[in-house]
Amino acid sequence: MNKNLATEIINCLPRERSLYPYYKDYYALQLLKEVSGNGIKVSDLKNSRYATLLNKKVVKQLLANCGNNRIRASQIEPAWQDSMEYFTLTLDSWDGNEGDWSQTSRRGWNLVLQLNFSNQHNSYYRKLVKPTDRQALNFFCHPVFKRDQDQYFRETLAWSRLDIDFDNNECLIEEVQSDWIRDVKSLLSDARNAKKRQQKGLNHWPVAGQVDDVIRYCEYFNARYANIWAEAMLSAVLFFVRSELGINQLYYHSCQSGAQVKNINGSKPPRSLYSDLPKAFCFRQTNQGPGMLQDDIRYRRLRRKVKKINWYELGGLHS
Repeated sequence: MNKNLATEIINCLPRERSLYPYYKDYYALQLLKEVSGNGIKVSDLKNSRYATLLNKKVVKQLLANCGNNRIRASQIEPAWQDSMEYFTLTLDSWDGNEGDWSQTSRRGWNLVLQLNFSNQHNSYYRKLVKPTDRQALNFFCHPVFKRDQDQYFRETLAWSRLDIDFDNNECLIEEVQSDWIRDVKSLLSDARNAKKRQQKGLNHWPVAGQVDDVIRYCEYFNARYANIWAEAMLSAVLFFVRSELGINQLYYHSCQSGAQVKNINGSKPPRSLYSDLPKAFCFRQTNQGPGMLQDDIRYRRLRRKVKKINWYELGGLHS
């Protein structure tokens, strides 16, 4: 997409905090609500791409209250749960014209959807870890929230880069990524080693918290966020792309397409993000890539060399 379109989307959408509540497997209810519409038989769901959703505990609880074996969107109103986490969503843009390191499928700009922690999390993090640098657990060369002048102090759990094409009614999910997950893992390992050596602090990290407090935060984080961050991020993408942008056709990179199309020659992202995650959201594998890439010179050259490239797609609600 071009820069003007990315800027226009950002400017047209609400600028205040956009709250996004999430708990484990909430995406299953989100997808089920979309596909149910005015009513769909459970037997029809079992024969559709959405059949795996019926195995989720939150969906089984819902079906237990559907006496006529038919589900309507109006019946799917997720109840508050003890495990509910609250995030805020923000938008930014990413310049994909800077060479292969920018990891975009075509030259141009990406829209960035950022999944940010709540103020409750941020307060606890600052109290225990005592970061001395905003980049303690995030890297500002990545598309994380960094507008310090904003009235809300935000820390970014994860982000997703999106290439939008309204002419083709398409969204290409370029990546789902998190610095925080990786850095908390490293921080916890270093803190536990420091405790064994009876150190009080972690001098090689930009944090001033005591070792025991740092460990306490990392364990708190892992218990609450480690198992939901990726699905919460992709769930937010579906909500944003379909509800806010009105786009139905989504494409997601496979491990193969991600490396080939974005020319990733170094270390690869976790395979589960480009295999298990899209499959859980009922994306199907396809050899047909996004229409937005068909006129891209770099992609056409690649297709002449590689005849078969695997993608994931999630089309219209009843496809």
